[in-house]
Amino acid sequence: MAKSLNMPVGEIYDEAVESFLIAPSLDLNDYIRVGRKNNPPKVSFWLDVRVSNKAQTLAELLGITEHEVLLTAIIAYAKKHKFDRVRI
Repeated sequence: MAKSLNMPVGEIYDEAVESFLIAPSLDLNDYIRVGRKNNPPKVSFWLDVRVSNKAQTLAELLGITEHEVLLTAIIAYAKKHKFDRVRI
């Protein structure tokens, strides 16, 4: 479970991306850019297909990758809930 929320870590990804997609920034400067788009190292996690589709639609609108939308959403969520300060 996440340190400060009562939900399995896997569900946090859906929650993070869904909450971000409610009012996403349309300013490309707000997104974390991934320099190597051809074949970046992969870390996999499960994401609800509907959430993934919404993230992909936003990515296409902005001309960035879905990965960049997801990364930005997850980092924003971590900062909002102060997960970036958790020490394990």
